[in-house]
Amino acid sequence: MNDTKEIFRLRREGEIDQAYAMAREAMAGSFADDWDVRALSWCLVDLLKRAARQNDGVRLSTFAAELEALPVPEGDEILEKQRRFALSLAEEGRRDILTAQAHSKAERYEKSCHLYYELFAMDALYPSDHPGYGWDLYRWTKDILSASDALAPAAVGQARRNLNIYMKLSVDRPSPLHSCMLQIAWQLASNNQLDLPAFVGLWGLENFLAEDYNRYTTTEGKTLPALAEKVVQRAAKDAAATGNAHAIAILMPHLEAMMARYPDNVWFRQNLVKFLAALGRETEAREQAILFAREKSQEFWAWDLLGDLQVDPTRRLACYCKGLLCPSEDGFVGRLRLKLARELSTQGHPNEARGEIETVLSHREKLGYRLPREAEELIAAPWYTQATAVSPSKKFYIQFADRAEEILFEDMAWIKACVGESFTIEGAKRKNLRRLYIAGKPMAREITVPERALSLKDMEPGQPIRIKADFGTSISDRTKLFTAATRDDGKFYDIFCEIVGIVDHVNSAKGVLHVIAGRDIDSVIPLTDINSEVGDHIALRVARYSTRKDVRTRVITASPTDQGMSDAVCRRFNSSVRISNGMGFTDDGIFIPPDIVRNHNMEDGELVSGRAVINFNKKKRSWGWKALTIDSLEEKCRVYRRE
Repeated sequence: MNDTKEIFRLRREGEIDQAYAMAREAMAGSFADDWDVRALSWCLVDLLKRAARQNDGVRLSTFAAELEALPVPEGDEILEKQRRFALSLAEEGRRDILTAQAHSKAERYEKSCHLYYELFAMDALYPSDHPGYGWDLYRWTKDILSASDALAPAAVGQARRNLNIYMKLSVDRPSPLHSCMLQIAWQLASNNQLDLPAFVGLWGLENFLAEDYNRYTTTEGKTLPALAEKVVQRAAKDAAATGNAHAIAILMPHLEAMMARYPDNVWFRQNLVKFLAALGRETEAREQAILFAREKSQEFWAWDLLGDLQVDPTRRLACYCKGLLCPSEDGFVGRLRLKLARELSTQGHPNEARGEIETVLSHREKLGYRLPREAEELIAAPWYTQATAVSPSKKFYIQFADRAEEILFEDMAWIKACVGESFTIEGAKRKNLRRLYIAGKPMAREITVPERALSLKDMEPGQPIRIKADFGTSISDRTKLFTAATRDDGKFYDIFCEIVGIVDHVNSAKGVLHVIAGRDIDSVIPLTDINSEVGDHIALRVARYSTRKDVRTRVITASPTDQGMSDAVCRRFNSSVRISNGMGFTDDGIFIPPDIVRNHNMEDGELVSGRAVINFNKKKRSWGWKALTIDSLEEKCRVYRRE
C-alpha cells in the first residue's frame, strides 16, 4: 500500500514515467491487489493522454493494449469512465478531443467548439463528449453576448447557430447546462434577436430545474424574476404578438401554471388575454382583460387592450378615451390615438377624430418616421377632408371615460361602508390616507386607502358610503379600492354592531381608562372622550385592523350605556376568600387585587360577593378572572388551623 501511495504522489507531481515503472514493478510482485491495479491503470490513462497529445501512434497502441488487459476493480466508476476515454484516444480522430479540452481549459472556447464541430460532423463524438461540447458552446456564446452592448449581425448569427448546434447534442434534460442555454436564448429574445416561442418548443418547458423557479433578491433589496418566470413571460408576449396558434397552444398551460405560481405578476394575465383573443375565446378574454385593467388602471395600454375586446362601439370609445387620460408620451400612444380616431369618426365626432390623427402625424414627422398604414387609411376616408381638426383635450375624453370605469366594476357588488378619520404619513413622499370601515363578523373591518383614491370630498367620520374593492382572502391582505360613492339611504356608523364592554381600570394620572368587551376586544380610551368609573358599562363601536405583526382592534366610538353584558366577560360571584400576601383568592378561582383587599379590610375566610371580569395573566400567558367591584362582606366563617 505504501508503494501505491508513492505512485499516486509521483503522478500528481507529473513524474508519470517513474510512477509507471513503479506500478509495473508492483503488479509483477506476488502480492498485487486491487490498489496496484488502480495505480497502474491511472498511470496508463495518463500515458495514453500524453501519447495522444504527441500524436505517437505506436505508444498509443502499446499503452491501450496494456490498459485493456487490466481488470477494473469492482465499483470504481471514476476509473472506468477515464479508462474508456483513454482507450478511445487510440481510435482514429479521437486525439483531437484532447486538443479541444486543452483549448477549453485555456478558455479558448471558440477554438474548442470548432474542433468539436468537426468531430461531431464526422460522427466522431461519443455521447460522453457532448456535455463538454455543450458547456464550451455556452461559454463561447456568453463571451459573444458580453463583448458589446450593440452586437453586430455576424455575432448574433453565431450565437443563434451555437444554440442550434446545442439543441442537437445529447445532454441531460433537465440539467444546469440546459438551463444555462435557455438563459442565453432569453437574452437574445429580449433584444428581438431570437424566436423564443420556437426555441422553447424545442427546449421543452417541462425541463426547468427546481432552482429555475426561484426569484433572486439583490443586495439592494430588489427582487428579480426567476428564469422560468421571465422566459415564459417573454415567450408568451412574442407568441401573442405574432398570433402564432401553434406556439400559443404549447405555451397556454405553462402560462396558466405561472399565473398560479406568481400571482403578483400581472403581465401573465395580459398575455393570457391576448392568447384567449387569438384562440377566439372573446368572452373569457374580456373577463381577464377587466381583471388586468383593475390592476393597471393607470396604464394606457391596459385600456387599449380592454377597448379592443369590446363589442359595443361606445364601450370601445370609452376605453380608448380612458387610456389617453393616463400618463403617457406621444411616442407610445400613437396607435391608440388612431383607434380612437376611427371610433370618433363613426360616432359623430369627425373634428375631434381629425385632431387625433393630426397629432400623430405631427409627432411622426418631427421624428422623421413614415405614416402608419392605419393613418393613411383614415386620411383617405371622405369625412377627413370635410372635418375641421379639434386638438385633443382631457375635457373631451372625460365625457366618455366614466363609462370605462363602469366596465371594470359592473359585475362587482356594492359594499356598505362608513368613512373613518383621515391622517397623514410624513416622509420623502407625503401620504394622505383615509380609514374606511366595512361591515364584518364578529366586528367591522378597518382598511386604509389613499385619500385621492376615495374621490369623495368633505367626508365626515362615520358618514355612510358604498365601495367596490378587492379585500383579498384575509384581513392582512392589502385592499384595492376601485370606486366609491355616497350612500344617501344610510346612517352614520350604520355598518357597526354595538358591543358592550366594561371599564376595568382607570388611570387618572394619565387621563385614560381601559375597557374590555372580550378576549380579543379591549382598548384604552381618553377620559376626555368619556368620563367613567370602574364597573361602568360602555357601548363600543369596534373595528379590526391588520399591522405587520398581528391583527388588532380599534374603538371607533364609546358611550355610556345601561345595557347588560355577556357572562363570558363579566359575572357575579359569591364565595369565601383566602388571603395570602395581601392578595385574595376565592374558591371558584377569582383573583382579588391587593387594593380591593385593603379597601374592604378583607380577612381570611370571609364570604365575599361582587363582580369579576376576565383578565389576562401576562406571566402565565393565560386568561382568568379578576374581582372588579365588591358588593358585600358577610360575617367570618371561623377557620381553625392546627398550630
